[in-house]
Amino acid sequence: MKPVMTMAVFPLFALSASTALSAFQDVPHPDTYMVLLDSDGNYLDQNDNDSMLGNGWASGIHGVDATNGFADNGDGTFSLHIGVTGRPDGLDGIFNGLFQNGYHGQNGPFMVVVQFFDALDQPTASASYKGEFTLGGEAVLINFDVPAGSVSADIDIKNDFPFPCQPFDLNFDPVIDTADLAMLISEFGLTPDPTPVPDVVMFLKNKLNDPINSDDNSSTLGDGLAPGLFGIDTSSGIVINGDGTFSIRTFITGVGDSGDGALDGLVNGAPHGELGRVTVFAEYYDSNGLSIGTESRSVEFQSGSEAFYVNFEIPIATVTADVQVDNTVGGAPLPADFNEDGAVDTADLGSLIGSFGDVCEP
Repeated sequence: MKPVMTMAVFPLFALSASTALSAFQDVPHPDTYMVLLDSDGNYLDQNDNDSMLGNGWASGIHGVDATNGFADNGDGTFSLHIGVTGRPDGLDGIFNGLFQNGYHGQNGPFMVVVQFFDALDQPTASASYKGEFTLGGEAVLINFDVPAGSVSADIDIKNDFPFPCQPFDLNFDPVIDTADLAMLISEFGLTPDPTPVPDVVMFLKNKLNDPINSDDNSSTLGDGLAPGLFGIDTSSGIVINGDGTFSIRTFITGVGDSGDGALDGLVNGAPHGELGRVTVFAEYYDSNGLSIGTESRSVEFQSGSEAFYVNFEIPIATVTADVQVDNTVGGAPLPADFNEDGAVDTADLGSLIGSFGDVCEP
């Protein structure tokens, strides 16, 4: 009999002092939707609410194998190509937030957990990916390598993480105690590792998921290896939705998976190798060329194999738009660097001691 997956407590997000709350509060629990893709981007399977984890609104696909979900990389290895987004966009019901340019409306953290099994249904390896919906219009594509000796896999999403009561509650229990103090001491004197600067490529896509336009290194932001597209209009990237609204659908991934340029890290099963955080900036212009608004969204490459869809629902008066990526925005501070000054030191220790013993009630 195949073992039933159990779930450990994941310290999902180390929240900075600028984003944490001073009293316990639940984060949103996103209603996810998941699909499996083959090496060519075709749909193999999809699911809404069958996860063995989470609160009942998370997605899960079980018994995935070489006949119904493992993508053949062509070199004797296999991969899992997983797409995760939120429900619903009121239209297609397949990959909300991607097709039809519909905002899925879900926000909050989630984690994809994969358990691989051998021919005797015994666990061989596991893998996980943490993410977060923040705009209700994004989705992520993730590539997992299938370990040698594995013949099947279960994929489950956990979507019911609690929010820590304060930034000082480093272990999410929620109480400020000696365990948190020990975690701070283990980081005392540390400074963050150098932040990776990923080399990324950007595509604009239509509502049928076909590429409209692309760029590699034209952004005026970043280090010269970031993409930018300028003067975007309805002929070059602004999508007219069926309800009279307008969207721009950006697809951000890393370069260097054998040069296909269409879906790096997913097509051909080759991770693109880029790590680090990027921010996508959109600026909108009216018929007189005057700016009428901006938006931004940050995403992070954690495993060197992800790709991100970010939808921008643009103002009705927009005639053209510029979309640029900054790849030098940096990452999150160390969890115990409460004041975000770049080091865990006596100032952070004093902050924790000042809250020592606090218990945060729901």
